[in-house]
Amino acid sequence: MNKKVSVIIPTYNGEVYIQDCLNSVLNQTYKNIEVIVVDDDSKDNTREIIQANYLNFVKFVSNKVNLGLIKSVNNCFSHCTGDFVIVLGQDDMMINDRIEKQVHFMEQNPDALGSFGNSYYIINNEKTNRKIINKETLKSFLFNSFNNSFFLYCCRVWYNSNSAIFKLDAVVKAGGYSEHMRNFGESFLFFKLGLMGPVRYQNEVLSYYRIHETNIFGSKSKAEKKQTSEKIFSLFFEKEEFKYKPLYKFINAIFSTLK
Repeated sequence: MNKKVSVIIPTYNGEVYIQDCLNSVLNQTYKNIEVIVVDDDSKDNTREIIQANYLNFVKFVSNKVNLGLIKSVNNCFSHCTGDFVIVLGQDDMMINDRIEKQVHFMEQNPDALGSFGNSYYIINNEKTNRKIINKETLKSFLFNSFNNSFFLYCCRVWYNSNSAIFKLDAVVKAGGYSEHMRNFGESFLFFKLGLMGPVRYQNEVLSYYRIHETNIFGSKSKAEKKQTSEKIFSLFFEKEEFKYKPLYKFINAIFSTLK
């Protein structure tokens, strides 16, 4: 295993969590990595923390104006020199052998354009054993048996973006994050990759996902999350053109009625 992995960490007012995040990346057992941190014109001490402690270890990009998450990440793709790319939230953390396990998994599945695993929640700043993905064996079977993962998304078999890794050339070919989505450009990227080739599920816990009141899903109810997912699908079907679109819309409509 000597594939290079680029890790992009977008930050905005992340002074509370950014050191935990960066330390979890820099302490990885896999060493052939580059870390690219992009600060989106933070108003707190995020930039000062990075400049004082991490400039010897990361490529640091500081936006002069606030561009938003999606544009910030897309701009970083051009700075990547790795074979694979990971986008990590500023408030999340990696298990210390995550990248080593993911590179090995991707090498064992050379047809895959990307893969993802499970995550533990961090709740009230405490690491827990509660997992994001339940029914892991079933999810592993479905994603690793079907070549068209977008079909599974339409059936509401969800992925976990917190623990995803992609082939960089596939991300570039797919056009990166979709800029007509304010917060969910990574969902569109998953959908596009799912139409281009397999996205596999690795049945291991690879990361920690932090729940708090300022992150996207931290304070949303189950009904609000379902409404958001419906909006994502609706916009995707409106914006994207692809083969069998009517069939996928029909499947999506059926499963969207299920609780």
